Amino acid sequence: MENLRAALKLNNQVSIGGLASAAWAPLAAHLYQPTQPLLIIAPDAALAPPLTNALQALGLPAQLFPGWDVQPYDRLGPSPHIQGARAATAQLLSAGQ
Repeated sequence: MENLRAALKLNNQVSIGGLASAAWAPLAAHLYQPTQPLLIIAPDAALAPPLTNALQALGLPAQLFPGWDVQPYDRLGPSPHIQGARAATAQLLSAGQ
C-alpha cells in the first residue's frame, strides 16, 4: 500500500485494475486525502452506484457521474435527471472537489 501512495505522490495518477468489486471502497478510503481529489472510474456501470454509496458511507465526498441513458445517435435525448446529475458532478470536478 505504501508503494501505491508513493506512486500517487510522484505521478498524481495511478491505474489499478483487477480488483474485486468489494475492494474498491476500502482502497479508495485508504488512499483518499482531503487536499487532493481522487477520481475513481468504475470498471462497469453496475458497480458505480453501489461504489458511490459505499464511499459515502465511509465518509468520503463521493459523487456519481452517471452514464447516458440513451444510445449514441438515438433520436431521443438523455433524461433531464441524467443531464442534471452529470452537470452537477462535472461542476464539482472542475472546481477540484
